[in-house]
Amino acid sequence: MNNDGSTSAESTTPPVGQPASDPRLIVAYDEALRVLTLQINTLDSLRTRATLLTAGAALVTSLFGGFALQRHQDLGWWAAVGMVALAVVLVSALAIVAPRRGWDFVVQPGVLLQAIDDGRDVDALYRTLIQDFGAWARANQFKIRRLQWWLVVGMVFMFVELLAWVGQFWTLTRA
Repeated sequence: MNNDGSTSAESTTPPVGQPASDPRLIVAYDEALRVLTLQINTLDSLRTRATLLTAGAALVTSLFGGFALQRHQDLGWWAAVGMVALAVVLVSALAIVAPRRGWDFVVQPGVLLQAIDDGRDVDALYRTLIQDFGAWARANQFKIRRLQWWLVVGMVFMFVELLAWVGQFWTLTRA
């Protein structure tokens, strides 16, 4: 994070307002910060897509399912498959958008203050932050991949839902 609270990956503002004696540390720090910023953006994108997935599944069910319910009381197995697929889509979206603990994106100020009180210089702070950012990025990446998997599951089941409701529609129009 920058001194102003933003998370721009383009900033080379040192963590304590003074440049490192080795400029390579600034490059490594900026790159580590960029990875975390990209992960924040990916997480936001996944949550947005999950919301759109929910809206799409609701639209499919309301269009085709509404027609099927108006047309016939005994819906059959096509409708059951469509409803189960809708439930799976909703569960997958909930798995993505549900609040979770354990994401690491921000340095706690107390940790930096303790390092300063322990006499660490700016280069040591950079090295510590770079290592922390790298560890956080690895831990976050595992969680992001799991959420991406849930999104794929939701998309597949939305397609199954669509096919099921089209099958139900086709069955009712033939009767």
